[in-house]
Amino acid sequence: MQWVLRGGLAIAVVLMLAGLAIALVTGQRMAGAVSFADLLAGHSLPDQLIALGLLVLAATPLARVIALVIIWTVQRDRTFALLGLVVVAILAAAIASGYG
Repeated sequence: MQWVLRGGLAIAVVLMLAGLAIALVTGQRMAGAVSFADLLAGHSLPDQLIALGLLVLAATPLARVIALVIIWTVQRDRTFALLGLVVVAILAAAIASGYG
């Protein structure tokens, strides 16, 4: 399961470094916070890439828990699969409420 964390980190780093490189080459200054709704529109490309990298970085632990739930379900380990689903539900509720 280490590959989920390493892959998420690698993708996030590439996105953020690309955003930083474009900002340095073009001279565009960072505009500040980018909301999730404005992630794909309304901001410069460097801002979008950095924000997307941060989103991938934040979502990586959730992806790992989901992958573990799938593995535990395939292995018929119901206790861990159920506990993993509880963790996913708590994270989803936190994200939906805006405090996660």
